[in-house]
Amino acid sequence: MQIKEIYKKFHTPKHIISHMKTVKLVCEMLVYLAKEKKIKVDEKSLYNAAIIHDAARVCDFKELNQKNFPYPISNTDIKIWEQLREQYGNLGHNVILANYLNQIGESVIANLVLKHDFKQIQNLNTIEEKLLYYADKRVEQDDIVTLQERLEKGDKRNAKKNESQKEKAQLKEAVYKLELELEELLGKGIYELDC
Repeated sequence: MQIKEIYKKFHTPKHIISHMKTVKLVCEMLVYLAKEKKIKVDEKSLYNAAIIHDAARVCDFKELNQKNFPYPISNTDIKIWEQLREQYGNLGHNVILANYLNQIGESVIANLVLKHDFKQIQNLNTIEEKLLYYADKRVEQDDIVTLQERLEKGDKRNAKKNESQKEKAQLKEAVYKLELELEELLGKGIYELDC
C-alpha cells in the first residue's frame, strides 16, 4: 500500500497527517502491551490503517476556511477539497476511504478504517479493530490525552443538533466499556500511553 499516494489522492492536510502519526504511535504502544500478554495482533494491517485512517477527513469538515487551519492553506487546497466533497457527498470519511481501499485490494485495512468511526463502537470484533478505535479516541489533534478529555473535546468540535443526548450517552458508555475491556486484556499500562 502506498501511503503517500493515498495522502496525495485525498490531498490530506498536514495536521491530519500529524494526528494519524500519533494514532499509529499509540497503536504501537498498545501492541507492545498485547505482546507482553501473548496476544497476537496483525501489526502491519493495524499500523497501515492507523497511518491513513483519516486521510479523507477533509470530506467531513463543516467548512473549508483558512481560519480553521493551524497553517496557511492555498486556494488550490480549497478547490481540491471542494471537488472531493462534491465527488463523495455525505458518505463520511471512513466510508469514503474504506471504499477506495477495497477498490485497490486492501480489504483488511479497509475494514479497520471503516470501523474507527465513533458510531462503530458496537461493531468492533477483532483486537485490531478495538486497538485502532481506542488509539484514535486517545489522540486529540496530535496529543495523547485521556479518553475523557478526548470525548469532551470531540463533543464540542462535532456537536450535531440531530443527535440525541441519549444516543451520545450510550455511545460514550460503550467507549468507556471498551477501555475497561482493554485494561482487562492489556493491563493498566493503557492509561500510561502519554508517558
